[in-house]
Amino acid sequence: MNFRFFFSKIISLIPFFPFKISIIRRIYNPDKIFHGKYKNVEKIIKINQAKFLCNTSSYIEWGMIFFKGHEIALLRFFQNLIKSNNFNLFLDIGANIGYFSLPISYKIETLSFEPFPNNFEKLNINCSINNSNIKTYNFGLSNKNKREKIFFSNNSPNLGNISLSPDKYFNLDKFKIINLKIFDDYFDYFGQNILIKIDTEGHELNVLKGMKKILKNNNCFIYIECISEETVTFFKKINYNYFFIKDDLYNVITLSDNFNGHVIASNYSFHNSLMNFAGTPK
Repeated sequence: MNFRFFFSKIISLIPFFPFKISIIRRIYNPDKIFHGKYKNVEKIIKINQAKFLCNTSSYIEWGMIFFKGHEIALLRFFQNLIKSNNFNLFLDIGANIGYFSLPISYKIETLSFEPFPNNFEKLNINCSINNSNIKTYNFGLSNKNKREKIFFSNNSPNLGNISLSPDKYFNLDKFKIINLKIFDDYFDYFGQNILIKIDTEGHELNVLKGMKKILKNNNCFIYIECISEETVTFFKKINYNYFFIKDDLYNVITLSDNFNGHVIASNYSFHNSLMNFAGTPK
């Protein structure tokens, strides 16, 4: 029996308390699992209706096994938005292994974009487990159609930390060649209600620049994780209202007075979107 996994799983079932995640990480650390110091566990888990094949040697999947994911509050926020509004489409840009795509695909049409081959392979495995009709695309989005290097580390369990810029993260010493495409060159939507999630490790502004047509011609609600306030300037230029949210995507989604890397933006008043209760936009 894998006692470290067993005890960690028991602790994970206890209602949230301070340092809960830190305690489990100390007992059964994904980095030590990745480097072979602790025994790895692979299992199928369920989050809402969706099933995922998860491996404890992956930081993201480790979090899904023990906490239903480090961004479970954001997933619930999206699901509540979908319940309260007539969304036609979900765009998951930087889909990783499908954490957001799969649960949401049970409600609305979903397009998932994941350029990194390892993550894309796992995304398709999870889609197969769920008999999902998600449309998956093995390319990234940008403001130019081109091939580009994407950097990663062979010494890290976190394949969420990949980047088109090697200097943005410590020790990204390996790369693969991926395709980048302009969204507006390949997709055409008009008059739809579209929910968009963008998490592309520093490339978010270029993603948005390649989506100007869809952002103009549809009612869009966007969540974006970004490292630069240039993204905020972009939203101002296209007349989108925007708000900052706090850097806690696990417990609850709440508004923040300051930019800290998480922004929601929209050109339409959707119900129960936080924006409805926030007063004057920034």
